[in-house]
Amino acid sequence: MKGLPERILPLLAFVLFAGCSSKPLQPVTDAISASPSSFTAVSYEGSTLTINVDANCSYRLTLTDDEGKSAFWLKADKTNGSSSGTVQVTVGTNPAPTPRRGSVNIIGDAVSAFVDIYQQANPSVGPEPTPGPEPAYKGYYSLPFYEEFRSPLGLDVPSGAVVMMDPNFSNITISGNRLTFDGGLVIDKTGADAKFQMACPVHVNPKYMAGFQLGINATFSEGDAWIVKIPMAEELWGDLRFSYDSRNENITTADPYSWSSDGGATWHPVINMQAMRSEAACKSIWFTIPETMKVEAGDALWIKIIPARTAARLQSGMALTWAEAPKSKLAPEDKDHVVLSEGFDAIVGENASYLDAPGFLKSHTSGRTASNGQDGNPYAPSNAAIETVHCYGRPGFLQVGYYDEALLAYSGWNGRLTLNVGLRLKEMGLEKADLSVTFRAAGMTSVYERPTDAKVILLRGETVIGRVEPLVPDQFTDFSFEVKDADRNTVLVLTSEKSTKPDEGKGENPYVMADYRFFIDDIFITVKK
Repeated sequence: MKGLPERILPLLAFVLFAGCSSKPLQPVTDAISASPSSFTAVSYEGSTLTINVDANCSYRLTLTDDEGKSAFWLKADKTNGSSSGTVQVTVGTNPAPTPRRGSVNIIGDAVSAFVDIYQQANPSVGPEPTPGPEPAYKGYYSLPFYEEFRSPLGLDVPSGAVVMMDPNFSNITISGNRLTFDGGLVIDKTGADAKFQMACPVHVNPKYMAGFQLGINATFSEGDAWIVKIPMAEELWGDLRFSYDSRNENITTADPYSWSSDGGATWHPVINMQAMRSEAACKSIWFTIPETMKVEAGDALWIKIIPARTAARLQSGMALTWAEAPKSKLAPEDKDHVVLSEGFDAIVGENASYLDAPGFLKSHTSGRTASNGQDGNPYAPSNAAIETVHCYGRPGFLQVGYYDEALLAYSGWNGRLTLNVGLRLKEMGLEKADLSVTFRAAGMTSVYERPTDAKVILLRGETVIGRVEPLVPDQFTDFSFEVKDADRNTVLVLTSEKSTKPDEGKGENPYVMADYRFFIDDIFITVKK
C-alpha cells in the first residue's frame, strides 16, 4: 500500500472487505397485508368501507360469501392492483332477517390477505317465515311458465269500484292459507289466517268486461310471506326473470324477494328488480340459478315475497321466463350489400312480455319510444336509420302502436316504424338501387282475447307499396317486398292502416274500440344484384 495517498486507504479496505464477502444478495419477498382485518358490525342498510392495502407485488381481488361463492352484495372499486393503496368496498342493503358474512380476498402469486365483513340482519323484515309442507303438485311446467287468475264469469265481469268478495276462481282451489292452481302452481301465505278475499276488478280503470283484472287479497302480519312454488317438468338453472302483478304494491323495492331451489331449506336474496312501465303495475325480479344449485326435474322453484303492507294483493297473473330472449341471426350492415339489419338485439332483456304470454300478461310492456320526442317513457332504437313513433320495446322485438285496453282512453293512436334507407344508401355511396325488404310481423291478442285490428301496410312516402297480410295473432310470419329505384331520399314506413270508423267503440261497448297494435322483428334490407 506504500505510495497511496492516506485518504484512499480506508476506502480501499472497505472495497476489499466487501469483495471478499461470501454472503449472497437476498431477493425481495412478496408481501401483502390489509387493515383493518375485519368489519364486525356493518349496518343492514349498507355502507362504503375503506381497506388499506400494503403490497409490494401485483394482486387481484375477489369477493365471496361465507360459502365461498361470489358475493353479489359486495362491490369493489378495483379488481386488481400492484402496490400499496386503498380499496373501496360498497356493501349493499341486507334484505334478510338474518346477518350475513362476506370476505374481500386480496390474492397475489404466493401471498394473500383477507378482510372479513359481517353485516347486521334487517330488523324491519321480521323473523324468517316457516313455509308449509311441500304439496303434492297437480302438474309441472316448462319454460316459459304463465298462470293467470280466472273467473267463472270469464271476462264478462261488471266494472265499477273495487269489490271484495269470497274467493271464486275457476282455476284455483283454496284450502286454508294455500292456493293451488289447476296447472300445478301453489301459493302459500305463511303465518296466521290469511282471510283471503277476491278483488274484482282490482282497479277502477276498466269500463267494460273487467274480468281480466282479478286479484286475491290477504291479511299479513310482520314477517308473513307469499311462497310461490312452481313445479318444473325439466331441470331449471341459468338467468331467469319472474314477473307478477300487484297494483297496490307499486314500488318493487319495498318488498324483499328471495328464491330457493331446495324446497325452502336455503333462501337466496334477490336485488335486481323493476316495475314494468305499462297499464298494469307488474313487477319483475331477475336472478341466476347456478347449475350446481339447479331445480331438479320434478321439483319446484320457490319464490318468497315479503309484502310491505298488512293487506297484500296478488293480481292478474305471474310468469317465469328466461332473463333474455335469444339474439337474432342477421348479417350485419356493410358498405355494398346490406342496407339495413335490425334484429332488436339491444332490447333482448327488455322488461316486457314475450310473444307467447297469454291474456292480460300480454299487455305488459316497457317504455314507449321517443324517437320523435313525443312519447313519454323513452325507448330509442340503437340503429340511427330507424325512427319510431308510439311503439314499445319488447324482449328482442318491437311492438308498433300503443293502446291501453284498461283505461280505454286513447282513440286511434297509431304507431309508425320509419326506415330511412336513403340515409344508408348515402353512407354506402349509392345513388340508386333496387332493394329487397324482408321482416317478420305478428298480430296481437288483446286482454279481451280478441285479435287487434292491425291492417299493416308498407309505405314509400305516402304511397302504399305493400300490404302485410294476413297477420297471425301472437305468431311471427315472414314477409318480403321489393322496392324499385330507391334513392337517397327514400323513406319506408311500417304502420297500420286506420279504421274507417275511428270513433268505433266510444258508445255502449267501448271494448270494441279499434286497436292497431302489431309486432315487428328481423328487418333485413339488401341491394338486389
